[in-house]
Amino acid sequence: MLQMSQIPLARRSPIPPENCNLARTIEIVGDRWTLLILRAALYGVRRFDDFQAELGCPRTVLSGRLKILVDAGLLTKKTYKVPGKRARPEYVLSSMGMSLRPILIGLTQWGDVWLGKGEPPPISFTKAGSKTAIRAAFVDPEGREVRPDQIRAVLQIRDIPYLGSFRSNDERLNKIWEVGAWTVHLNMQDYLWDGIKRDRLVWLGDMHPEVAVINSVFGYNPVVPESLDLIRDVTPVSEWMNGISSYSMWWIIIHEDWYLYHGNLEYLQEQKVYLTDLIRRLAAFVTVEGKENLNGM
Repeated sequence: MLQMSQIPLARRSPIPPENCNLARTIEIVGDRWTLLILRAALYGVRRFDDFQAELGCPRTVLSGRLKILVDAGLLTKKTYKVPGKRARPEYVLSSMGMSLRPILIGLTQWGDVWLGKGEPPPISFTKAGSKTAIRAAFVDPEGREVRPDQIRAVLQIRDIPYLGSFRSNDERLNKIWEVGAWTVHLNMQDYLWDGIKRDRLVWLGDMHPEVAVINSVFGYNPVVPESLDLIRDVTPVSEWMNGISSYSMWWIIIHEDWYLYHGNLEYLQEQKVYLTDLIRRLAAFVTVEGKENLNGM
């Protein structure tokens, strides 16, 4: 059996669930009853009573799950009428729902391997007009199969030009600059992350050198004010940003740098209330001799 390579340790997934299409898919189809309904629909079950008889699902639950699948576009609600009886709805897989067939077949075959206890699978899948079994697999554009351990996730990055540049006669320095600029580019996601693989948090100490790179390489980018506003909104003035007193100071310094580079006085004025209260709090930790006596780092 194929031994997949160990996935490297990560503190968080590369993108937050609210921006992940896998997470969005799970929101719709991740429920047990929902998957069982889709499984039955894959085999041609369409009518409410047939779903209920096969699955043993409470009628109220079944009604709710069918409505969710119709609203999400995976099932299409149509009317049928048996002679002598009133018209009733049936639920047919839409094109969107039919496109789940490879996923459901893949899940079936996963169950055959890991849950089948070595027994022949109760159902298999073949190409139409043939008795040759097929299986779900990943393929590249040329049709070559790609093993699961060969798959790599590629993170989407912002499509932004490099306005600044650096070049010297030392190739090592050139490479250091390129790697640094690229790393900050990767960190520019929904917010300015402190590390592309470490976590998805706005850390003010790390943000200061990142903003310096953005100013020099990319110019103005809304990810900076959005990140500054995020950490401000989640941190009352009575607390330190990221739990570290000096990080609240970095917030002030970054605002100064951002204003000096871009001259957006209106944005700076939006910070007036918080900034004034924060400076007053910091001033309370300065002794009469002019020395700081801060709690925290």
